[in-house]
Amino acid sequence: MQNIKTRFITHTVFFFLVYAVMFYVVIRAVSMVITHDEAYSFYNAKYFWWVETLCTGNTHWFNFLAMKTCVLFGLEKTSQLRWFTLLSSGVFLTTVYFWIKNFKDIPSKVLAFSFALLNPFLIDYLSLARGYSTALMFEGLSITCYYLALKNNKRNLSMLSLFFAGMAAIANFNFFYFFVAFSIIYFYQYHFKKGLAVFKDKLFYVEFIYVVGISALVIKALRFITICSNDIGAYGGNDIVSSVFGGYVQTLLYQEGLISSNTVQVIAYVICLLVIVSVVFGILFSKKHKCTWYKFASTLLLLMLALTVFNKWFLGVLYPTHRTVLMFYPLIAMVLVGFVNAVITKHKIKAIISYSVGVCFTIHFLMNVSLHYC
Repeated sequence: MQNIKTRFITHTVFFFLVYAVMFYVVIRAVSMVITHDEAYSFYNAKYFWWVETLCTGNTHWFNFLAMKTCVLFGLEKTSQLRWFTLLSSGVFLTTVYFWIKNFKDIPSKVLAFSFALLNPFLIDYLSLARGYSTALMFEGLSITCYYLALKNNKRNLSMLSLFFAGMAAIANFNFFYFFVAFSIIYFYQYHFKKGLAVFKDKLFYVEFIYVVGISALVIKALRFITICSNDIGAYGGNDIVSSVFGGYVQTLLYQEGLISSNTVQVIAYVICLLVIVSVVFGILFSKKHKCTWYKFASTLLLLMLALTVFNKWFLGVLYPTHRTVLMFYPLIAMVLVGFVNAVITKHKIKAIISYSVGVCFTIHFLMNVSLHYC
């Protein structure tokens, strides 16, 4: 009975913590003046010309449609233009809450909450009328539905997970990496394991057409942007550690010049190594840790990183960095927490690590609380 009461109390505490973050996101969205990227999106929604709108990587389609809806109804205040972002952020934070709720001990919940949400840079994009919040929402929904489908053997939920993965790619083209990696895992799990019998499954063709359709749409849009303005070609980096993990460190710090660039580089290599070790452990020792979502997140993150390397080596596409690394944030949190939870079995040691990380992240987060700066 005591355990039930304890779980109820801890679930309630983290429920209020997660939605306290949501309250902060809403207050920021209402308080902050419009940013230049949002202003350009609003301009395109207000004075629509399809060439100019589709010619820039600044146009995130779902966000643009949400803004256009506001314009049609005469709702043109900055806070009103951010309505769909706030809706998306609420759904994303809800998926994070249910992930946190999945843990049985408090230290793991603290670690999960800290890694997933106490990030000022993430909060920026949960507050602004851009496509990142919407893409994170669809990524969170896709991962959640896939996990529940595997856990409960629900085929309908698995189809829904594929649909949400495609919507993430449409919401923000950077998340195409997520969609492709997810599709590979999905088709292996539900189709390729059947061997030649897969060609007798009508659902295979339906889902295959969906994946090809989303891919063709995104690639066509990216090609149009490249030919029209090359608006996205120069943004990125040439080194995966400096770009992806260095970008993660810099945005987590949130302030330029807080530490030297050499220190950032060292931390980036440490985090890269830690993430790779966590990913490899999550995949190779899945029978030992028996955590379905940890194995899935590890495989998904590894494939996404492999795809960025492939694109750089063979297609010359620069590595994601800074805001384009946001697609990795939920998965990095999942594999790191999954690794700590699987490897460190002694409660006291786990508590020391989790509470130390939690205190550091909380202090840093509170130091950067602002209703007017992003």
